[in-house]
Amino acid sequence: MNLAYQEKKLPFLKERKVKLALETLGCKANVYDSESIAARCEQLGFEIVPFEKGADVYVVNTCTVTHAADRSARNLLRKAHRLNKEALVIATGCSGEMYPEQLRAIDGVDAVFGTSDRHQLIEYLFKSFSPLEETPPSTLDDLVPYHQQRARAYLKIQDGCDRRCTYCIIWRARGKSVSKTIPELIQHTNALVEAGYNEIVLTGIHIGSYGNDFDEKCKLSDLVKALLKHTDIKRIRLTSLDPEGVDDDIKHLLENEKRVCRYLHLSLQSASNTVIKRMMRKTDSHQARKLVQSLDKHIPDMAISADIIAGFPGETEEEFLETKTFLEEAPLSWIHVFPFSAREGTAAARRVDKLDPQVVKQRARELSAIAHQKREAFYASLQGKICEAIVIDKRQGESGFTTAISDNDVPLLLAEKHLAHRSLCTVKVEKVEGLKVYGTCLE
Repeated sequence: MNLAYQEKKLPFLKERKVKLALETLGCKANVYDSESIAARCEQLGFEIVPFEKGADVYVVNTCTVTHAADRSARNLLRKAHRLNKEALVIATGCSGEMYPEQLRAIDGVDAVFGTSDRHQLIEYLFKSFSPLEETPPSTLDDLVPYHQQRARAYLKIQDGCDRRCTYCIIWRARGKSVSKTIPELIQHTNALVEAGYNEIVLTGIHIGSYGNDFDEKCKLSDLVKALLKHTDIKRIRLTSLDPEGVDDDIKHLLENEKRVCRYLHLSLQSASNTVIKRMMRKTDSHQARKLVQSLDKHIPDMAISADIIAGFPGETEEEFLETKTFLEEAPLSWIHVFPFSAREGTAAARRVDKLDPQVVKQRARELSAIAHQKREAFYASLQGKICEAIVIDKRQGESGFTTAISDNDVPLLLAEKHLAHRSLCTVKVEKVEGLKVYGTCLE
């Protein structure tokens, strides 16, 4: 346990609800965790307000995947204290798990909770503001959190990771992989359907390991099949998977189930097998190439994106060119490029063959240029095509377009203004201008 806080009993506000602002950094799993916290706090009578508004409590759900993420967390905590020096300022999440003392040392921070003890955050808030002696249920796991303004619901199916990639610290911050049961996730999905959601996004820290921790092994495809069979959810979207985690069952679902979105994000990280080996990953670049080509061939307009780390320690020019050539040739829709960030305590951070920072930046720029070209080309290929989309919101400003997201994860601008939030519609792509895709709703 890395609980680190001081008691700060605040006066109970009888004249109004306690206002709580919550900011989230990092992955979709973190978003889900934040929404669990918000849902529990609303149950206890707190009012959730925007971060910029005056609040009595500020909670920052942190991320530690890169140095930049840690820096953003520290800046948000300082900002919260500036916004209201009398407010409670609380850090939670992965940075809270890994670096509690550093966060606690920030001026104005009252409490730090990691991923292993974040349930105690609720107890802390309850004791700080409630005049009652009893302590509320502290678990967040029995909630079905949802953000009332969000068009798509995140459904966290597991937490933690059993991999030991040499660059990654998240497995230490999150612990071993723990999956939620299929009956529990069916129940949660049905609750989301009743709340008006048409799409769920299956998320977690390593969703490809779903079910590995059960006595009777099951896998991700078993969960998806169960949700298709036992719920009325109209769209299921997968998030990040390792290439080797996309088995024949997943490919079959992507190709044949209309309710499974034509989108897949691959945790590739490198396309050089020698670099992949130094990362201690199980991916084979040749198999990854075959996978991407097969998905592109058999699923029309399938969107396939990938994560890539530029400038991993020891990466030679030849190894870099292997990755660069792969990205140029593979039918990827877009690419997320990350310059290598050495995380304290990882094997990669201890390597003595780290590249010059300028080389890392240059390689990241070159790969980012390919990423931009890939995205523009994929968007342009949709001209005149028909797709299914979910309405996100009205655009602000003079344009007045309604925004939607296609099943293959492309943001769409629709002229129609009468479309309901979260509704599904069939869209024809009428015009593409760079990264702006305009469409018309056909029904």
